Amino acid sequence: YPDPHQKLLKQKIAALKGVREEQVFIGNGSDEAIDLCYRIFCRPGVDNAVSIAPTYGMYRVAAQTNDVELREVPLGADFSLPVEALLAAADGRTKLLWLCSPNNPTGNAFPDRKIEELLRRFDGVVVLDEAYIDFAEGRGFLPRLDEFPNLIVLQTLSKAWGMAGLRLGLAFASERIAALFIAVPHFPDSFKIGHLPDDTGHFLQPGPCTAMMAAVARNNLIALAVFFRADGGGGHNAVFLDRPHQIVHRFIV
Repeated sequence: YPDPHQKLLKQKIAALKGVREEQVFIGNGSDEAIDLCYRIFCRPGVDNAVSIAPTYGMYRVAAQTNDVELREVPLGADFSLPVEALLAAADGRTKLLWLCSPNNPTGNAFPDRKIEELLRRFDGVVVLDEAYIDFAEGRGFLPRLDEFPNLIVLQTLSKAWGMAGLRLGLAFASERIAALFIAVPHFPDSFKIGHLPDDTGHFLQPGPCTAMMAAVARNNLIALAVFFRADGGGGHNAVFLDRPHQIVHRFIV
């Protein structure tokens, strides 16, 4: 049987992300981590959570599944982060605050100082979904994890890494919170991702395609096609467009 604690994989992820192994939780996609946040911190029918809107719909789906009220606060007219409105929506039973940056579906990343203000002023757990952080400028809040004991950062291998089929979501938090994720009864990690060909994480080595996809998004280019070389050499021939029917450049990595 595979290692039920996925120690080798967590070590690889910790080294890749610059955190400690004890701060890593591996989930069946980010959706499992989202569900566990409600199960760990909220009492069904009693507590509530606050979220920006519009944003990733799974925050609401998981709230409904766990019988937790979700209070949605609209973004500003320019999709800005409504710090004061989010704090005003919270009360003594608000346990979670959901942020997604860069946000889905608006695509904008919120200023670090605004997120930091919420982390310092909100009396609860702030869950910062960074599923699209590879497409944004800056490193996000993962390097500052130790600075905020009430912070949970969600990331994924489904976007820039192009590994959605693995269903491998990541949650990063203090050792205390990460231990709660592991302690709550759920389907063991080893069975969720036991289909991986190599659980030591060799598939996590950053490659040129990962950087290429992130660069495409940052520069507002559209990837038209990616062709694998016929000789099996592992190279990729990518064609990009900046507007319909106009080729910008073609290169081989």
